[in-house]
Amino acid sequence: MDEGWADGLRALAARGFEVTVLHILSADEVSPELAGDLKLVDVETGAEVEITADYDLLQRYQDGLKAWQEELRQFCSARGMHYVPVQTSVRLKNCCSPSYANVECSNENIAAHIDPGPTVCVVPACDESDCLGDGNDGGGFAVGVAAELAAAHCDAVPGTKVPPAPPATATPSGAQVPAVTQALDDVGLIWRECETTSERYRSPDAAQSCYGRPAPGADPRQGVKSEQGSRLQIGADLYETRHQGEWQNWTATLYKNGEPVKSLTGTFGVYDPDISLWNVADEAAWEFADPNQATIVYGGQDLRDVYQIGGAYAPYDLAGKLIFVSMTDGKYQVMYDGKPVGPKFDSVLIAYCCEESAYSIRQGEGRYTFRGERGDKFYLVEIEAKP
Repeated sequence: MDEGWADGLRALAARGFEVTVLHILSADEVSPELAGDLKLVDVETGAEVEITADYDLLQRYQDGLKAWQEELRQFCSARGMHYVPVQTSVRLKNCCSPSYANVECSNENIAAHIDPGPTVCVVPACDESDCLGDGNDGGGFAVGVAAELAAAHCDAVPGTKVPPAPPATATPSGAQVPAVTQALDDVGLIWRECETTSERYRSPDAAQSCYGRPAPGADPRQGVKSEQGSRLQIGADLYETRHQGEWQNWTATLYKNGEPVKSLTGTFGVYDPDISLWNVADEAAWEFADPNQATIVYGGQDLRDVYQIGGAYAPYDLAGKLIFVSMTDGKYQVMYDGKPVGPKFDSVLIAYCCEESAYSIRQGEGRYTFRGERGDKFYLVEIEAKP
């Protein structure tokens, strides 16, 4: 695959999208029928390689393919994505032989599942041991694909069943993850960081296990949100946001005492891009984010312009100073009092909707917490001001 695929998927996951990766391979890629001395030419790059195709080489190829697919599956699973390997030759209505479960769908083939309309699957009852196949031919492979698609995308007909997914690996809920604490004396912060596993990255009790206390709760410095917008009182000043326009050309405006301060235009998708208003050092910090942009307006200025960054997320008042997560060139870093602090992350889990939002950045009770990735490692981070 092209370089950068992992960064692209991380970016989608970090923005809260529900991602399904269809890994499409031809039959020749899955089981190449080669023999003898050959020169292989990459049709995309023109690169050439000479090989001797014998049993050992083909077996190493099969092992390497399986390892690669497992790596992709684990990468996706750790980030809450669906990974579905698909052969171009497989059609759902013909994918099973009599020795396997029979899956019939109203759509002609797997690619049709990206259509928005509902798909009704008929999955006759069968012995569970017959549902997976032996993995040595297209039938077993196809049943695995059909079962995962049926479970994820289809409405099962009453009285039938879908072959069950493999059970998740159990992790002791009380397992303690040691935290590394570092004093950032130059900015007056304490940085706590736990390296965790991909399985526990989204665990509801991960914060408790790492820091010995749950993630922060609600904070009175956050404004009140309604369908019309947000409201925040700071002393004698009233800050409000109001909306107008259509979903695809949707404009929100920040007002101070009835006077417009800043307008931003975006897309109203699965969540309202007018995210929140916060009192930060007696100034309004307005977070606005849609699938194409994310920023904070603070002191009437767009922080993307102030700091020459690509995105800004989750403002908060920590010891009377603004803290937020910045993004530039696909890398994420905490900004505090106008300065970058701590290491850069390849991704930070940021979500404004649905289940993923439970694991997004949390700010409150004088603490700022988030989940992030660096390299192939997963971290939970908690930041607070030094006493």
